[in-house]
Amino acid sequence: MNDNCALSYLYSFHEDLLLFKRLPTTTTGTEIFKLLDEFLAENVILWDNCIDVCTDGEKSMTCKTSGAIAKIKEKAKGCSSSHCILHRHAIEMKKMPSFIKEVRLKLLK
Repeated sequence: MNDNCALSYLYSFHEDLLLFKRLPTTTTGTEIFKLLDEFLAENVILWDNCIDVCTDGEKSMTCKTSGAIAKIKEKAKGCSSSHCILHRHAIEMKKMPSFIKEVRLKLLK
């Protein structure tokens, strides 16, 4: 009997711009969530389909009680959140000493 086992997972993701609208008032978490919620309702999209929200870490998005992510997670129970990798990279590069920055840029080429 052979105890070897191979396990393979296939993941397929599609990323696209959901909507592009001007906020009618201010950029608070409540206003951002309200705009998203109205859009999803109008287009019959279930919040349960939202599995992750990626942001730049702005307070209006990430505040634990009034941020848009907190409100999204109330509707989409299994949703996680992440900090945009490009935004993190930009922040790192600003704080990084120049000699390390040069090495990193050479390695990334």
